[in-house]
Amino acid sequence: WHRTRHWVEPPAAADAGTTPRPSTLLGGLVDLAGGGALWRARLLPDAKPYPGTHRLDGVEVVPASVLLHTLTVAAAETGAAGVTDVRLAHPVLLDGTRHVQVTADGETLTLASRLGGGRWVTHVSARPALVDDGVAVASAAAVVEPTALDSVLLDPLLLDSAALDPAVLDRAVAAAGVSGRTYPWDVVALYRTPRGLSAEVTLPDCSAVAAVDAATHLAGLADPRPGGPRLLVPDGAASVRVGVDGAARVTVVVTRSSGAESDGRLTVDIRATAPDGRVVADLRGLAYVDLELDDDGQPDAAPAAIAHAVVWEPWEPEQSPGAAGARVALLEPDGAGTPAAGLSAAGVVLTTDLAAGSRIVAMSFC
Repeated sequence: WHRTRHWVEPPAAADAGTTPRPSTLLGGLVDLAGGGALWRARLLPDAKPYPGTHRLDGVEVVPASVLLHTLTVAAAETGAAGVTDVRLAHPVLLDGTRHVQVTADGETLTLASRLGGGRWVTHVSARPALVDDGVAVASAAAVVEPTALDSVLLDPLLLDSAALDPAVLDRAVAAAGVSGRTYPWDVVALYRTPRGLSAEVTLPDCSAVAAVDAATHLAGLADPRPGGPRLLVPDGAASVRVGVDGAARVTVVVTRSSGAESDGRLTVDIRATAPDGRVVADLRGLAYVDLELDDDGQPDAAPAAIAHAVVWEPWEPEQSPGAAGARVALLEPDGAGTPAAGLSAAGVVLTTDLAAGSRIVAMSFC
């Protein structure tokens, strides 16, 4: 007598993922048939892939530094040197268990997520930057050659710059409704320049993504428009490259693009370099937009407003008893002589809406 067990295994969730790697939203890697790669992660509010917090008006949101680092790491694992044409469409909230998918097909990189069993929302997209893309960014281990960006501020004491209190950054960020700090970093010196600013930043963890986090926060101080602190949200970049860890201190130079703020956007180039000249991070054409502007160009919405993406759902009208596919029986008013109970149990819709004196006139089982 031979017995064989036949267990019914529940199907695995199509978007099941692993815990994200530190400082990214990349989970387990799956090689796709026909080429390409897919990283699947499961993001939990109490298991953030970064050590600190980043709240906009009390809402925990994955910071831009982590999203950009996610793209650059994914690009590196597919043989690219960085990313270009970055688009930050919607923020990623840590408001519940969120399934995250990062895909690379050789031409584009996309980061999408969904909350529970909801619809997928694409948050970030970019193109991988190949070596011959002509992006004017040095490699992580290269010594920086003088460029127009570097000429803005080589030594703040020798150029037309003004020293600022480093605490001005924390005050401006708090006034804009942002609280918490994603990574440990400190601004120990801050200077305003004719086209932006320069800062000396210490990185206790010697983390490159921490340098990106500091730089993206500092960039808001380069906004020349009057009116007090604004909540500026990154919405895209021309190119992004992030170097390797190891620098305990970086010089961050933020250069404002001429006239870019006239359309309500602040566009800057950012470079963070180590004392030995290594490029720790390079972001070109990083564009910021106000959270929301009224007719006078002033913010008129709470910071949490960006935490919601409008996703159109297909509308399915409710089926009426007489709609296509329904099973309907028309009965005489008293139902005499008709197996009503059996018909009802079989899912047939019963109605007695007949003219007086009429008997069964139609029975349809569509």
